Amino acid sequence: MDKPLNILEVQWIALPKHKDWQDRELAQYVLDEEENGVYERYHTKRKRLEFVTGRALVKEYIGEKYGVASDKIKLIKNAYGKPVLDKSSIRTEGQEIYFNITHTDEIVAAVFGHREQVGIDVEQVREDHRSIMTSVLTSRELDYVNSLPYNVIEILCMIWTRKEARLKAEGYGLSRLLNSIEVPLSLEKIEAEGYHWESHRLPNNHWLSIVVEGGHRYSMLIKEVKWEELVQRIDGNIRKQTTQQFP
Repeated sequence: MDKPLNILEVQWIALPKHKDWQDRELAQYVLDEEENGVYERYHTKRKRLEFVTGRALVKEYIGEKYGVASDKIKLIKNAYGKPVLDKSSIRTEGQEIYFNITHTDEIVAAVFGHREQVGIDVEQVREDHRSIMTSVLTSRELDYVNSLPYNVIEILCMIWTRKEARLKAEGYGLSRLLNSIEVPLSLEKIEAEGYHWESHRLPNNHWLSIVVEGGHRYSMLIKEVKWEELVQRIDGNIRKQTTQQFP
């Protein structure tokens, strides 16, 4: 008998042109003291925007699902630096929630699941990525990519994002060398090596890859969230929970 279908959700945001007051306002909504310290240590406004948007995306999703104000949700890191939910900060009624975050200077994305570990990565296809081929690819993968008549950098980025997504699904972060592991080279959704693998194109020449721990059938929902919409949802969530707590 087939196992019941599981729904995984990917949300992604195209980052706006930077407006410093907007992400500082968002930081006040969702970052705890430790996260705010990380936020302030970033040297560029763009990196601060990426960081706070990723945290906001995750906390809004969890807050909406469990009826908790986004500013009450605490994320902690495992031994390899992967963010996970601090279950002492909210009641999940015994349910598991797995998530992972990725970002470039143009896109922030997160994947959410409830039965299996998940990993996600996004990269923009750029010609200068040729310089990192040997640090990303195994010798077999390098031979394959170099044999391609076209789309060499495209396929390199697809492989690269799958590798980073796999390590993040495993919970190791980037503690292992990328050229020490291999991933499926097919562009199609595939199950191999105990994982489900799929890759998607996003606007402005980006590759997004998701890796899901094997064992369950699932369906993937991918949707774009507007940055302004996220801010409004966070604000509405906090106001709603505050009103319920203090009518």
